[in-house]
Amino acid sequence: MKEFLFNPTMLSIYLFFVLQLINVVMSTTRTILTVRASRNIAVLINTVSYTFYTGIVKLISGQSLMAVIIVTFVTNLIGVYFALWLVDRGKKDKLWIIEVTAPTNTALEIGEELYKEKIGYIQIEVKNDIDSLRIYSYNQQQSLSIKKILANYQNVHYAITETKGQL
Repeated sequence: MKEFLFNPTMLSIYLFFVLQLINVVMSTTRTILTVRASRNIAVLINTVSYTFYTGIVKLISGQSLMAVIIVTFVTNLIGVYFALWLVDRGKKDKLWIIEVTAPTNTALEIGEELYKEKIGYIQIEVKNDIDSLRIYSYNQQQSLSIKKILANYQNVHYAITETKGQL
């Protein structure tokens, strides 16, 4: 068994797998950054990605068709999710504003929870028994906390607005 797992053909497939996984991550990142990033970043990631891919094509020529198909399939399943996770981790925080409408008692409870979490908000009476909360989220962690707080209440309505630019 050891001879099978560590023979030159299998080692070549392992190397192909690792390099193809890197290629998928770079290609996915390239696609996202070409749209979202500056021109210089797009040029750089395209250059690196396509150059790396050329090396992969050369490596593929030494593999069997079945190995190429299986490795490409598996690395795309893994690599795309990893690249999306990586790009999300690199996002700069933006200011999000969550406008909540709720009965006054509920709005007061939500306000107490927001205060405990040190999340900024403004509470305004709209009419007799209805209040509006304007909640400010400065990062993804605060957004998750706000989402958890609001999920505890059935009688609230809210809208989320993303502000332009980075913080």
